[in-house]
Amino acid sequence: MEKMVLKPADTNEIRLGQFILRDKDLYMIKDSKDGKEEVYLANASKIKSVTRNIETGVITLEIEYYSFDRWETLKISKGKLLPSELSFLLDKGMDIAGYKAKHVFQFLDFHEKSFKPTYVHQKLGWMRFQDEILFRLHEAIQNNKRFSIYEGQYSIQPKGSEKEWKKIIQAEVVGHASLEAIVAASFAAPITAWLNIEQKGDIDTLLWNCVGNSSGGKTTAAMLAVSAFGNPHISTDGLVQSFNGTGNALQAILAGNFGVPIAFDEVSISTFGKQTLTSFIYKLAQNRDKARLNKESKLISTDSWCTVVFFTGEVSILAQTKNNVGLKVRLFEFKNIQWTKDAAHSERIKLGVLNNYGHAGGIFVEHLTQCGIDEIETKWSEFKSVMFEKMPETNYRARISNKFASILTGAYYANEALDLGLSIDRIADFLVKQELDSMTDRELAPKFYKLFRDYIIQFSKHFKINQEHTNETQEIWGKIETKGNKTYCYMFPHIYDKLAKDMGFADPNVLLDGLKANGNLKHDNQKKQIKKAIFTKEETKLREKVLPNKPYSPRGDYSVCIVYDGDILADYHKGSLDNFNPNSTNTRTIKPKNELEAMIEKNKSKGLFDE
Repeated sequence: MEKMVLKPADTNEIRLGQFILRDKDLYMIKDSKDGKEEVYLANASKIKSVTRNIETGVITLEIEYYSFDRWETLKISKGKLLPSELSFLLDKGMDIAGYKAKHVFQFLDFHEKSFKPTYVHQKLGWMRFQDEILFRLHEAIQNNKRFSIYEGQYSIQPKGSEKEWKKIIQAEVVGHASLEAIVAASFAAPITAWLNIEQKGDIDTLLWNCVGNSSGGKTTAAMLAVSAFGNPHISTDGLVQSFNGTGNALQAILAGNFGVPIAFDEVSISTFGKQTLTSFIYKLAQNRDKARLNKESKLISTDSWCTVVFFTGEVSILAQTKNNVGLKVRLFEFKNIQWTKDAAHSERIKLGVLNNYGHAGGIFVEHLTQCGIDEIETKWSEFKSVMFEKMPETNYRARISNKFASILTGAYYANEALDLGLSIDRIADFLVKQELDSMTDRELAPKFYKLFRDYIIQFSKHFKINQEHTNETQEIWGKIETKGNKTYCYMFPHIYDKLAKDMGFADPNVLLDGLKANGNLKHDNQKKQIKKAIFTKEETKLREKVLPNKPYSPRGDYSVCIVYDGDILADYHKGSLDNFNPNSTNTRTIKPKNELEAMIEKNKSKGLFDE
């Protein structure tokens, strides 16, 4: 070791215990026959900062050290300062070989204790910390004080100014219902998450899909939506992410997010299969990954989240998933909306939000914390009632009203906090229209299913029934079979289309999607129809009436098969006999027309129901 006489303290040096850090060198103070002396130990290593992660509690040290010819910095957890990690630190260029390691580690331990840790976070949105609620953005906000710095993957450090961002909203958004609605949905993210965390209502992640061609401005709308909270650029660190990834990778983007909106652009490029995409969308809406066990059969902690997720794409997500109602009340699709007026309008919004972002979200959340969760819940409940009254009567009216109410609540508090001038009435009308547009897919299939059962009973003579003899003069539309306590109603596709349309259902194919999703359709694999031999070879004349100019096939013809529980014909006749009273003076009471009878009478003029 190099020895030298102990020097007086220098204002630029650090003295801790038996160590002195001076310039690029670290010395130890040792006893000698002349008193005390400085002994050169190694190139300098010192603590630059100490941070504590508020989510994990992990202490991270930022070490600055001199390596060969320059200063380097390294961030490591405190657990890395162990002999077992020596090779890692040597590879990074720290001068700790051999006997030096013990002493350098000891000096760093002394130096670390002179720092007050700075809090950091890597996730976004609400969390509880030290029994208080806080919101994590580029800084964590608790009791209107900022005390933790964001160190995660997203670029959410504010850029530009809140004033300029607000000018964009007031000049380019206000008065344009679709853009007002998507901005309100963005501000619904912190509200949705806070209500969920406090278990204030049946509310979970809101999924919003912008579907349409490439010139509709849907990507611009998504960028606008997330810009209140961070960088809206489509990139690995922006709040608009590519949908080109595995389910696990996309899920990781949301993990730990409780209140900051995220957008996924171009769902059309997804390589997910139907089952995988269905499971993924369910998982997003339900706020958590599925439970798993490790090798020891112990439950592994799972990722969770609750926020608003926007999607954009040229095709419907629902069309690519297994159609079922559960998805359709979780994912709201806005199809063929002209989000921006023209290319110039879109460009102004894009340019504006790419240069001014990340300010409004923090101001908005501070206002929410001042209002408190109880006041927010009350306002949300008021908007639930408003939306419930406005919404069409469906089985899912209450659930959808819950979700749409969070959007109106977002608009209400955004107006209070930022004076944006969003029209709550205009937004509500836009959301109701979306629900009316989606009803065909979600609600009309069950309605058709019930009506069509009555129709089959009323006009059963137009169907071959099991093995019963059929009159050759009769017009046959299909066949009814009863097997295993089920009734299978087969009909030819063109007959089905005509019946459905004449009954007032505009899109028969959408009805099939609904029937298939609800398990009411018998079909071949990957199809909505099934091959069925309705006619025998001897029934050529009957077949030609309904399928003219089509050669006979022993394998049968493609047909639509709707399935009902029980023997619907036998059950109907049994019910009629059970209600018959032979002693009644009037056994033929006149009943009000039901929906089916009214529909039949209306369509008699078309010849479909003629005797």
